[in-house]
Amino acid sequence: MNKRIYNVDLENITQETLTELKTQYMQNPMSLLEVDKEDADFLTKRITGMMKDYLEGCGLGGYVVGLSGGIDSSLVLDLSVEAVGAENVLGLMISSGKTSQESVDFAKRLADHYDVAHASVDKRLFEMAITVDNLIEEDIERQLVEQGRWKHQPSDYIAMRIGNDHARQRMKILRRQTAKYGCLVNGTTNDTEQLLAYFTIGGDGRGGVDIESIVKLPKTSEYQFARHRNLPQEVVDRIPSAELMDGHTDEGELSRSLGHKVSYQTIDLMLTGRKLGLDAEEIVKANNSPLITKECIGALYKFCDRMSFKTKPEPYADLIQFT
Repeated sequence: MNKRIYNVDLENITQETLTELKTQYMQNPMSLLEVDKEDADFLTKRITGMMKDYLEGCGLGGYVVGLSGGIDSSLVLDLSVEAVGAENVLGLMISSGKTSQESVDFAKRLADHYDVAHASVDKRLFEMAITVDNLIEEDIERQLVEQGRWKHQPSDYIAMRIGNDHARQRMKILRRQTAKYGCLVNGTTNDTEQLLAYFTIGGDGRGGVDIESIVKLPKTSEYQFARHRNLPQEVVDRIPSAELMDGHTDEGELSRSLGHKVSYQTIDLMLTGRKLGLDAEEIVKANNSPLITKECIGALYKFCDRMSFKTKPEPYADLIQFT
């Protein structure tokens, strides 16, 4: 079986294997992210096996998946159905005022395709819940202003709050259904999003979901895996977007954050080089792409390091005094 960046234990890797992977990267960086038929069979077995075993170990009845009409949730739905059966999977489509009708239609067709129980949340009700949250925040701010004892958040807080509020409100809805029906929330974060901390704590990331079934799979590899899983091509071809505002795309937002034009594929290629301990010059040389420069690599690493606190467990005070 081929060595890929997602099937190698980088924490316990031998020097021989690491040297082999570095050589492979320098010759063909993309080969470490590929998913062929044999890889797809391996990934399917590992991921669905984990889903099935964990659910049985918890003694619960199924999985709830938030459906967006995008590749992440579509792939997780597909694997959930294979792991525990369509009768044990619930798909929820939770729309906001910015969610396109196309996304709603995609999610509905996907749920029908896999024959899972599903429901769609009225976007007007969703926005009402967000409005209540905003009113509560305004009341808190009023009291703090009166006291004159608390500083306002930075100017970009509003834009950040919109995304976080939507993710947490969606997770609140998903978690209520898990409590009602005795299920678990199956997360949809991939490896690229995890390394970028491109998720919301208490929402679609840490502290929100119960398991992360594809979190070790880079986005580029995920696309290739999805094709082997026979997901509808229209889902695979969709441009990733959290739909927080008109014209929003994931790659556009990430490009603005980094100050360099990037795609998920170029990000994965750079991060793969970092995982192997290659320096920026080696990564630039191996990829020979105008989008992969030393400046872009530096900005990406700085961004990942700055946001890494979101990916770590909550710190705690060590109270052990005796052994």
